[in-house]
Amino acid sequence: MKIENNISEAQIASLNNEMQVKSASESEDSGTDEEIEPEDKIFAEFVNIKRTKLKFKCEFRNAMLHLRGRDYVIKSLVGDIDY
Repeated sequence: MKIENNISEAQIASLNNEMQVKSASESEDSGTDEEIEPEDKIFAEFVNIKRTKLKFKCEFRNAMLHLRGRDYVIKSLVGDIDY
């Protein structure tokens, strides 16, 4: 069985150059300033935030949550945050 290669040497050289450029740009991006995308997200309008020392009580409305891979839509949401 004979396999024919229809790719020219110029195309191979160009692909190798692209791969080297991509790997160089990836190594530049791998610094310590890398931002990590959070898995869980909350999008909402805040109504009120009350603070007492290191504790916050937040009231939100019209919230959309993405938690553990599932999406939720909530009309009203209250949360306590310890800072």
